[in-house]
Amino acid sequence: MSDADTYNSLAAALENPIGVTHLKLSGSVKLEWSSFSSQIKKFTKLKKLELDLWDLTQLPQELLSLPQLQSLHFTAKLEQLPSWITNLSNLRHLNIDSYPLRSLPDNIGELSQLETLSVNANFITSLPKSLFSMKNLRELKLTLWKLPKLSAELECLTSLQTLDIHCPKLSSFPDVFAKLHQLKSVCLAAISDQIPSSLWSLSNLNQLCLWRINRALPVSRFYNLCNLKSLKLWFINTDDEFPDAIAELKKLEELNIIGCTLKRIPEKFSNLTQLNKVYIQGAGLTDFPDAAVPVAPIQKLSLCSNALSSLPDELRLLEKLEELNVSKNRLTSLPAGMGDLKNLKKLTLFGNCLKTVPEEFSGLSKLELLDIADNKITDIPSACASLSSLRILHLNQNQIESFSVDMLPWENLKTLLLKNNPLTIGRGGLGRSLLQLKNYETELCRLSMALLLEDTTLIEHLGSIPLLVKALDVSNPAVRKQALLYLEKILKNPFQKDQKLEGAIIVFLGSPWLFEIDKMRRFITSKGGFFYREFRSDANYIAFSQKPGEGATKALSAKMHIIHPSHLKSFMLGD
Repeated sequence: MSDADTYNSLAAALENPIGVTHLKLSGSVKLEWSSFSSQIKKFTKLKKLELDLWDLTQLPQELLSLPQLQSLHFTAKLEQLPSWITNLSNLRHLNIDSYPLRSLPDNIGELSQLETLSVNANFITSLPKSLFSMKNLRELKLTLWKLPKLSAELECLTSLQTLDIHCPKLSSFPDVFAKLHQLKSVCLAAISDQIPSSLWSLSNLNQLCLWRINRALPVSRFYNLCNLKSLKLWFINTDDEFPDAIAELKKLEELNIIGCTLKRIPEKFSNLTQLNKVYIQGAGLTDFPDAAVPVAPIQKLSLCSNALSSLPDELRLLEKLEELNVSKNRLTSLPAGMGDLKNLKKLTLFGNCLKTVPEEFSGLSKLELLDIADNKITDIPSACASLSSLRILHLNQNQIESFSVDMLPWENLKTLLLKNNPLTIGRGGLGRSLLQLKNYETELCRLSMALLLEDTTLIEHLGSIPLLVKALDVSNPAVRKQALLYLEKILKNPFQKDQKLEGAIIVFLGSPWLFEIDKMRRFITSKGGFFYREFRSDANYIAFSQKPGEGATKALSAKMHIIHPSHLKSFMLGD
């Protein structure tokens, strides 16, 4: 079922309830549920119902009038799940997220067609025996914060393919895996005792996730998991054999190691030729030898938060690499061979000791994001000027002293971060270049908008409200005057095609400006627009749009332009 088939609005769904198969309601019970529960019978073809209603305390029995309901997901405040839920005979998927829930119905096993069951609750201390009689159950996920014991009858769920257990109070885990031959995916979290030995007999296992296991892993057993494609190990105890054992899992496509002591990557790592995603983070990694780089279709590689002082030049062999994150290491230089990564789109280098990047980086023709923040860069790298696809450049917290327009590729650049640099500004059309940026940050005390906008004719080209408002903050009186006049012009004609201000949000300070709000409303409605108004404790938010149904809250979430009250204060006071 695609997202296009999903109704997120009750009002929209009620226009044709017979045709609705997937309904998702969120918010308050008072706003949504009272209307829906009285009209449930109209949704005769509803197959999937999702309820994210934070003050829902009980499920109404009217749900039984949904004859085709197959999937029920709810986030609520239920303390008890009603026993009549087992009468939903066609239910295949049940997802329960309710922190006050204290128990599951004793007869839950009567949901004989159930294939997936997920329960997230704070106060459940035992599970009903009937749960372990669900012969069709293929996926079981239990996040039960106070469950002290898990029954060995778990081994009766012989159809299980996915088992995900996160129960921090479990003192031990039953040795049941020998009979769960269908398992393809296992996730065990916060287990204080030894991992059951039968787990290592699952030679057909495709995915294994272990995190916060208090006992040391029997690393030698990893050799048995010869069909493993995804391995995630987070915050567990390991030994020196650990990296060598992983290097033998030749079918691995995803390796995710966080907070485990690794320190080294063995040369046998090059045997992992199927790898697609690699995350080795916070592992104390000090060395990555050239010979360990696998010739594999890796698309995402993260080595952040380690102790690497250099990177292997053989990284250039990762022809399909799209994202590389080596932030928070001890890098003082980068291998020139990285310039051969023709498919690289995101390169994250913040928190190192870099003074520059190699000239060869100019060959990264697909690079869209470059983050070199918090380094020791003294000049904007000359390679940046050739990065024609660059959209986001982070240069915060460096030692950059000079800046001129020819240092950067302006065609696609949308975000430029330059805070905490001892900048002085070069001339040469920098103001015009900044006009096309969607976002930029500087220390205004060092980078004066008066320098950027000293040519007052630029005001007419300011297509972005935030940039225009910044022009009001400068000390140059000619710039301020021109900006004020242009802002007034925009407010009077908000829907002129050349203004590009559809969906902008204007914030007026306090009740004294209600007259201005009413004036704005008249301007908007006279242009065929729709006027919305929301009151907050510190300001009145006004959104205007040419599309109905887009209130200020929705506009904010859609990342439309925002003018902060402090920016407009001087203008509204007639300064």
